[in-house]
Amino acid sequence: FYEGIAEQDVLDVLADASLRFKPDPDRIILSGASMGGIGTFRMGALYPDLWSVAVPIIGLARDSVEPLLTNFSNLEILQLNGLVDTLIPFERAQATTDLLNTLDLRFRAWMLDERGHEAGGYVYDCVYRDLADYVRVTAPARVRYTVDPAMAVVDSGTGLALVHDRAYWVSGIAVADQGLLGSVDAHSLALTQRKLDEVVRSDERYESDAAGRDLCGPNPEISTGDTWRYRAIEWMFGDELPSENTLAVTLANLAAATFDLARAGLGDGVAAQVQVTTDTGAAIVLTGLEPGQAVTIAGATVTAGADGSVSISVPVGSSAIAIGAG
Repeated sequence: FYEGIAEQDVLDVLADASLRFKPDPDRIILSGASMGGIGTFRMGALYPDLWSVAVPIIGLARDSVEPLLTNFSNLEILQLNGLVDTLIPFERAQATTDLLNTLDLRFRAWMLDERGHEAGGYVYDCVYRDLADYVRVTAPARVRYTVDPAMAVVDSGTGLALVHDRAYWVSGIAVADQGLLGSVDAHSLALTQRKLDEVVRSDERYESDAAGRDLCGPNPEISTGDTWRYRAIEWMFGDELPSENTLAVTLANLAAATFDLARAGLGDGVAAQVQVTTDTGAAIVLTGLEPGQAVTIAGATVTAGADGSVSISVPVGSSAIAIGAG
């Protein structure tokens, strides 16, 4: 299920295809069917910043992946399943959708009443056709990433090294207690963002009857007799929020993390504040600073090196880090 060497296979194919065919890196779709649908949930959770959209077809999120689903905060999911699937029980697939709904993640999910372990045919075509419209999020204002140390594979004999320690502008993530999950929730108020006015939930039933409909909406050219349940969450945004040179970080069971301030909108030597709340002492690295830029915590000041980075230690609790103008 795309673990270990099979996980590396996906990364190698992505690298090889990117080198050979030079696709738009912001329009690379993650998708698979059956075991590939299960793998889509796994690879999307572990590497959310590589893809424009995740499309698990007749799949589900396994128990080991469920705690990582918040990693999809910047990656929309399109889930396709059949109610009479004998290989992927609808109860398990529906439980995955239930969890996406509970977590307020953006998703669209179709459960077709008379379909089994399949996801092909005219009624489905619009979903696949529209995938090119999705664009990868590269610099989100908020990064949420949970790590399960048990999923890492480091084998000196084969050279396999799969360590899940980065997403978007956060990297160098190291878990403190290897027997537990670790997580980071980093929110930059400097990046452009809009007020979330409403989380709109849909839970409706449709039929591709004589009037014509596909999974995306009315279509007089498609009449298959299929019926289905459609569920979705859409985020409705309002006015643009005022920017602020502040980065708010919450760490859980992490010993270390690195934040690229330039990618988080706090580069170019601006004065800024970094607020860190953590349940364990942690080593924080800030990059993207100007050489010599001053960073102060608890009355102690250090300056960024020639590479524009600085390392500081934060204790348990809340800490305020002041960054002087460069």
